[in-house]
Amino acid sequence: MAEVPASAVAILKSLDTGMFLVEGRPPRGGERQLAYAGSSQLFGGGIEPRETALQAIGRELREELGLWSVRPKFLWKGTYNHSQNKAGETVARPVHLFYVPIPTAVGLEMLVDGNIVYVSPQQEALATVQPPLTRFALWALTTALTIGVNKPWHSVSPN
Repeated sequence: MAEVPASAVAILKSLDTGMFLVEGRPPRGGERQLAYAGSSQLFGGGIEPRETALQAIGRELREELGLWSVRPKFLWKGTYNHSQNKAGETVARPVHLFYVPIPTAVGLEMLVDGNIVYVSPQQEALATVQPPLTRFALWALTTALTIGVNKPWHSVSPN
């Protein structure tokens, strides 16, 4: 299994509705291939050289949603062994996971490929999200619902 550059991703939650926000990726096809095409995933992306994970998640949320005034809260860091590259191959990816509360989701629009998917904060609703949540997104949202987002997740693993 190939190892790839680290990513910074975030659980976004709208404080006015209580809904989680994830990124619905378009199906494969065309010139621009996307990892997890046809799935819903957490917002975020690769950490650039000379960039911290915190800087990366801030940049990604600006690029993807136009969010400038976010206060990411660290939750988890580790290697996720079932990630996917743009070719759809399974890879091991170092991941930094953050929680980002946003005051309101009203007026947010995707600035890149994909669309915003609103997810109910009930565990039974996670299995019904369309397009379906990636395995990592499902783990992250389930963990957020069961143990919360008030402190780092030291004793949990998505693998």
